[in-house]
Amino acid sequence: MVFMIDYKKIGFRCGIEIHQRLNTKKLFCNCDSMQRSESTMEIQRKLRPVASELGGIDPAVEFEFLKNKVFVYKHSPHESCLVEIDEEPPHPINQEALDIGMEIAKMFNCEIPDEIHVMRKTVIDGSNTSGFQRTAIVGMDGFIQTSKGNVGIQSISLEEESARIEERTEGKITYRLSGLGIPLVEIATDSSIQSPDHAKEVAETIGLLLRSTKVQRGIGTIRQDINISIRDGARIEIKGFQELDKIIKVIDNEVQRQLSLLEIKNTLNKRAVKKEFAVKENVTEIFRNTESTFISKALANGSIIHAASLPRFSTMFRIQCGDRTLGKEISSYAGAYELGIIHTDEDIQKYKLFSEFQKLRKLLKTYEDDLIFIIVGRKPEIDKALKFVLDRIGQLFIGVPEETRIVDENGSKYMRPLPGSQRMYPETDIPAIRITADYLKSIKISQSLFEKQKEFEKEIPEDIAKQIVKSKYLPFYEEFRKVFDPVLIASTFTNTFKSLSRDGYEIEKISKDSLFELFSLIKKGKIAKESMQDALINIVEGKPIGYIESRFQIIDETQLREMIKDVVKRNTGASESMLMGILMAKLKGTVSGEKLIKMLRQEMK
Repeated sequence: MVFMIDYKKIGFRCGIEIHQRLNTKKLFCNCDSMQRSESTMEIQRKLRPVASELGGIDPAVEFEFLKNKVFVYKHSPHESCLVEIDEEPPHPINQEALDIGMEIAKMFNCEIPDEIHVMRKTVIDGSNTSGFQRTAIVGMDGFIQTSKGNVGIQSISLEEESARIEERTEGKITYRLSGLGIPLVEIATDSSIQSPDHAKEVAETIGLLLRSTKVQRGIGTIRQDINISIRDGARIEIKGFQELDKIIKVIDNEVQRQLSLLEIKNTLNKRAVKKEFAVKENVTEIFRNTESTFISKALANGSIIHAASLPRFSTMFRIQCGDRTLGKEISSYAGAYELGIIHTDEDIQKYKLFSEFQKLRKLLKTYEDDLIFIIVGRKPEIDKALKFVLDRIGQLFIGVPEETRIVDENGSKYMRPLPGSQRMYPETDIPAIRITADYLKSIKISQSLFEKQKEFEKEIPEDIAKQIVKSKYLPFYEEFRKVFDPVLIASTFTNTFKSLSRDGYEIEKISKDSLFELFSLIKKGKIAKESMQDALINIVEGKPIGYIESRFQIIDETQLREMIKDVVKRNTGASESMLMGILMAKLKGTVSGEKLIKMLRQEMK
């Protein structure tokens, strides 16, 4: 079901968490933050939860533990040390990273605590060898300005990055330790974001402010998590955003999903459906002679089949729930254990399971308006998955359960329970860090990209200025604009580079020195700016600057006039545009278009 959404009317609330890597050495050791591909050592571990100081175990931590995974860590002395493999206490906090954290806190108008206390955040999904992530709040109660008013910044934390997954196999996850321990800042807004468009603006604004400081650039160095709720719904955390363009679609989808779940709750109440499910474990014998290739392969590999019926649930799993049906939504909970479900609201014939489901109807003593589903897998995962799926179906009678989800194309799927406060406890290996008034005064705020954009707009068009401040070539532009034509430089880094990249040229091969020499040739009048794109292609292809100067040398004016006369004479009656096309093809960027059209018009008269 699709809704026209009035975000204010539905009680929409939204906050964003931005995680940005800093461009320094690691947070609690002296290892480099550059990630390499080689690994020479490997360790293997299993992690288990521990109670917090208050005696409780966080539900998200307990959920990961029940997956019973083995974790393999690949590492190299070039990218990690004993701190990363949790065989040595953390070193004192990286001072440069702390300085950047303080600068960011001041930039976001935050209150800065008198002491910085490092905490441990329990994480046992394998992404941290120690079973926890170190984090420290460096700023609170700040704000940023947006087109819809100020958005509050609840907190800014300095924390260590987790390890990245290299491979998943059955019962095992392999991580690389190159990323573990890289410093990052986590910026958490309040819930005053008013719409999906506003959320994108907030994320973009925070990203631009962060890029004004010493942060890493490129894919994987920044990511966004979003917290969303609506009236009568629940807080949902959606993780895994790498691209800003996805934010609007994913938020829209989550709101549609929550509205759908509330409608489903109402439908169940109208049908007077009771939360009474008939469960039959291990109905494998019914499927022994199945024609289904999928089922027969699973059984051959040691899987079994459980079944359950849901009274008066027929057609419910076909209801659209965001970007997917309710059936696919429920199946994703079995997916937490790497399993799935097959149910009677989908086309059973395509699985070649019609006769088997008819037998299940008799076995479970169901009616035509009942829904039946099966789950296929090995023990103990199948038992956990079945219980989890049934618990989730039971929550349909309540509405929207709180949970953490992960981005999945334009929507999201279940990831784990929403974490609580019990996973945090003090880090005993690192003393409190005193923040003095003199130290805070020594922290200078860099010029923001917004301020740079306004400065650039005095010399280049506004749309190009917006692009250049987001470009990885911004440092080149800032240096070159002092020597060469700013409009030519900016359009080269934005439009020309983008065009070449789209056509498959490896623009990474274009060095800063080559660009400087090329811009110098244009400034000295030795080649025309119209030859820029072709000249860059030659650089990518490995041609030296000397060759490019000779190849695109501006043609002598006398020779040019003779060529124009010849073209006009050979093409009597041709239009101006046709003659320009012929001449441009012959000259290929060795003369400016402005000069050529002027001389052509003189000759045509």
